[in-house]
Amino acid sequence: MPWTIRTIWYFYFLSFGLMIGRESYAFFTPGSRIYQYFFYLRQFDQSFIFDYLLNTTQVLLNLIMLLPILLYTHRLKLLSAKFWQYILILRFIFDICGHPFALHNLTALYHSNPKIAILVYLQIVLFRLPSYAACYFYAFQYKTIWQQKLSPASS
Repeated sequence: MPWTIRTIWYFYFLSFGLMIGRESYAFFTPGSRIYQYFFYLRQFDQSFIFDYLLNTTQVLLNLIMLLPILLYTHRLKLLSAKFWQYILILRFIFDICGHPFALHNLTALYHSNPKIAILVYLQIVLFRLPSYAACYFYAFQYKTIWQQKLSPASS
C-alpha cells in the first residue's frame, strides 16, 4: 500500500477513533445526555434494559472494530478471518438496531427541520462507510491482504 493511501487511512483511523471514543465516553459517563436517557428509561420501566443492552453492545463492537482498520493499514494478521467476519456482521446488525437515543434525536430533528435531519443522517452514514470498507477488506479479502507485504519503499 503506498504511503499516501496509508496516511489517509491513518487520518481516518484517528478521526473515526476520536468519534468512537467520544461516543463511548459519553455512553459510560454519568451526567451525559445519553447516560441520563438510559438511566431514566430504566427507571420508568425495566423492560427498556433491552435498549440499553443493544446500545452497549453497539458501543463495544465499534470499539473492537477500530482494530481491523489499523491492522488493514499495516497488513497485519490478528486472529482468524472467520472471527472478523462474524464481528463485522454483528457490528452491522447492532449499528442498525443499537441506536435508540440517536434515532429519537434524529426523529425529533426531522419533525422540526427535515432537511437538516437528512444531512445529519447522511453525515453519520458517510463517515462510517470507510470503516465498513476497511473491516470488510480485512475480514473477507484476508488472503490477498495478508499475503501482501509492505514494501520498504512504501514505508
